[in-house]
This record gives sequence, structure tokens and C-alpha cells, in this order.
Amino acid sequence: MPNRNEHILIGAAGGALFGLAQYVFDQQQGLASQPEPWSKDDLIGTIGALGLGALAGAIAAQLPDLIDPPDSPNHRSIGHGIAGTSILASQLNGFMGTLTDPSSRILVRGFQVGYISHVAADATTSQRTQRSAD
Repeated sequence: MPNRNEHILIGAAGGALFGLAQYVFDQQQGLASQPEPWSKDDLIGTIGALGLGALAGAIAAQLPDLIDPPDSPNHRSIGHGIAGTSILASQLNGFMGTLTDPSSRILVRGFQVGYISHVAADATTSQRTQRSAD
């Protein structure tokens, strides 16, 4: 079973990647400014997107174990369940539609990916993840 540090690392990496993808998507959709390629502003925006996504992903990757502590008999209950994770991901997607600030959109995307990464990492272990309202 992945430990806390592994979850943080996986969540941060996924959050950074998807944070950057959200930044690029927002630029292409005209939701964020599009600086000249390889300019100082472009570099700052790219590093900022990676950092915000990584931070949100690292924080969110710890949440399932805060909801269902690893030493609890109910570990891998609602916080690790596929149903709960699907509902959270869906609600965050809906929330994304209300946000206009590119930084907020990057944070929400990083958070979403970080949380999902925890459940996905745990699903690869022998205990796996609960399917429904367990």
C-alpha cells in the first residue's frame, strides 16, 4: 500500500501535469492571457501552473486517508470509494464552469487529479478500493 509520502509525490506530479494542461487549455480557449512563446511571462505562467497544480495535488492526495484513516477498521470506505470519488470529481467539474480566474481553475484541476491519484494508487494494492457506498 502506498504510504503518505508516495501519495503526496504521486498527487503532486499528477496535479502539476494537469495544472499545466489546464493552463494551456485556458490559453487556447481565450480564458487566460497568451504570452509570447518562450517569453518571461510565458515561463512565469508555466512555472506557476506547475506549482499551483502540484500544491493542490499534494494536498488533495492526503484527503482520502484523512476521511478514512489507515488505522481505522473503516479504512477504504467513503473516502476511498469509487462512488464518493466519482461524485467529488463530477462536482469539481461543475464548479470549474463557474470559475473565471485561471489560477483558480488550475488549483481545482490539481486538487481533482490529486484526490483521484490517491484512490487510483490504492486500487493497485491487494486491498483495492471499495465499489460503492461501503
